[in-house]
Amino acid sequence: MTNGSITAGGNISITTGSLLASNVIIQAGKSLTLAATNLLTDTGPSPTNGNIWTLGGSSVGSGFNLPIKPALGDLLGTTITNIAPTNKNVINIWAGVNRGSSNSGYTNNAAVGRLILDALGASPGTQFYFSGTGASNAIYVDYLELQDRATNRDVNGNVSALVFNTNLVIYYAQAVINGSSVAEKLNHRNSNHLRWVPSYAGYFSSTNIVNPDGTTNTVNTALAQSTSIDSDGDGIVNANDPTPFFVSGNVNFTATLTNVPPLKVRLQWQTMPDATNYVFYKTNLLAANWLVLTNFITPPAPPYAPITTNVLDSVNPAVQKFYRVRVDPNSTDFYGP
Repeated sequence: MTNGSITAGGNISITTGSLLASNVIIQAGKSLTLAATNLLTDTGPSPTNGNIWTLGGSSVGSGFNLPIKPALGDLLGTTITNIAPTNKNVINIWAGVNRGSSNSGYTNNAAVGRLILDALGASPGTQFYFSGTGASNAIYVDYLELQDRATNRDVNGNVSALVFNTNLVIYYAQAVINGSSVAEKLNHRNSNHLRWVPSYAGYFSSTNIVNPDGTTNTVNTALAQSTSIDSDGDGIVNANDPTPFFVSGNVNFTATLTNVPPLKVRLQWQTMPDATNYVFYKTNLLAANWLVLTNFITPPAPPYAPITTNVLDSVNPAVQKFYRVRVDPNSTDFYGP
């Protein structure tokens, strides 16, 4: 399906082995059901091939349904707007696999580019109900947007218009209400059925940060704009930090020989608080594997990053050594709880 449109006052259901949809407009007055056993794809996010699909607004039970997970493919260039009419319960059934708060959930898992949930009217009976097809399912969304009554939250921060069966979770990389990010605020709300994936930087959820060394990193926008998370451990929250992330250019790894016998090599680099540091070596660059010289965890902040650390290694003039260092940030410090 390419460069076309489908409009129906009622339900739309497509059943096929493989479905490739590019630049297609779908408008369904009731539900939209996609059942593709092999492949479901929009060929990836792009300004030229994104789909615009709108459904619901006229009937109870109208939802976006994926009764079986296709073996391959995602809808990361597709915008889906699901409208709940006043005082109606919209049922959505989804077969995506629950892979946790992981980037892997966005690959070959029928992940969605943008999901807009619009609850019309002021009635508390206007709700979106989400359920899986098995014991543990999930919808992975790059950009989640809540509109009208779907923006209402209770005193605990839960979205009142969203109701979940125990077997389904919505994972999102960005969540927006009235133009502002609420990705961090919605994380773990609705009894942990709304979960943020700050490590994922998708087409709709990412921004580019240029580092002082000229390199550019694509990162999660909500994480970069967080007013509570200090990803690089320098004592400045991300929103106020022009360089909020610890990147490879910050390591500044050097190796120098000491002058005092016995002869040793001093391996020195910069790291961050609470990070796991690995020093690897090879005696032959053609060898398949790097060997671990040592590993350790730097203390939590303070002190703040950058923290300079070093390791001494003995030198045998008859044996050459090649070194490399890896710094793994503490995931909770880097991405938040």
